[in-house]
Amino acid sequence: MLGMANNLRIGCKSKAPDTLKLFYENGVEYVDFEAGYCSGAGSQSKEATYLQMVNTADTSQFRGNVKTYVSSKPINVTDLVTIKAICTCITENATAHTRVGIARFKDEAIWSNTVEAEFSQTLNGPGEDLTQTLFVNTLSGMYYIIVSILEAATTGDTTLRVSKIWAT
Repeated sequence: MLGMANNLRIGCKSKAPDTLKLFYENGVEYVDFEAGYCSGAGSQSKEATYLQMVNTADTSQFRGNVKTYVSSKPINVTDLVTIKAICTCITENATAHTRVGIARFKDEAIWSNTVEAEFSQTLNGPGEDLTQTLFVNTLSGMYYIIVSILEAATTGDTTLRVSKIWAT
């Protein structure tokens, strides 16, 4: 019992690590998300159970082919440890470059200098699910949540679906 008391005193956060706050799950928006920064060929749509972003390969644009969803209002990250998103690349023989980030300003590109924090990973299709985790425990204040797909790494379309966004 003495060991437990010591662990509680030196812990970083007072809330249990499995406590979560849902922002989006399988089509249900607990926080409204809208189309954010968008450039290059492709599309984005809200489907029944996911947010979808489609990029069409365009080798003439370096980092110019981007689709994002952003929270409509800023979220207070002061008491949060992480922001997470489940992303799935559904395109055969494709690679999706995905990012989860937070920014003080709503209309910023995901790689902009005004993005406070971001986490990037690559997904291979079809059907690879990936939980992206962005640590925000050193930040405080109000930020917009951003999820995005950058460039298409194949010819044709690369499709990314986001089924869940939450915080711990």
